[in-house]
Amino acid sequence: MLEDYERILPGSADRIISMAEREQIHRLKQEVRGWLSGFVIVILTLSVSALALFLGQNLAGFALVLIATSGLIANFMNFLTTRKSPPEPRDRPES
Repeated sequence: MLEDYERILPGSADRIISMAEREQIHRLKQEVRGWLSGFVIVILTLSVSALALFLGQNLAGFALVLIATSGLIANFMNFLTTRKSPPEPRDRPES
């Protein structure tokens, strides 16, 4: 398939591959940023929860613990259900 692009416009196959590589790097950076943001939010929520429990605010403390853990569980379940399996190998058509 890339041979066809290359035949029509020389250098286009390299440009297509380069574009895909840049997109993959961008997606990875965004994913890491999302995981780090989630981690910071959970740590902050649990810290405020521990402070609330220490100050005797049991209901608020336990509510924050519940919120933080339910968010983690929901995120983990979403990760498990949206994980993609490797693609099946396809037979390449003869040119």
